Amino acid sequence: MHILVSFRGAVSDHTGEKSTSIEMAESTDISSLLQLLIAKYPKVKTISKYLCISVNGSLATRDRELSEGDVVELFFRMGGG
Repeated sequence: MHILVSFRGAVSDHTGEKSTSIEMAESTDISSLLQLLIAKYPKVKTISKYLCISVNGSLATRDRELSEGDVVELFFRMGGG
């Protein structure tokens, strides 16, 4: 299945790209996607535990199943005070 991954903000500094398309097996989840991204972009491993993830515009947990055509966005949580 085809998944579009968008790297938002400083996450793109670790990938060198703003987005990528990934072909994955059916019945896969976000954790599996992250492992593929770490293999393609080794610097992502250092930030992976800090990433926020959305699928089709809604926040998602790492065990969420992905479907054909999903758009996954990886970003850092905004903070301030």
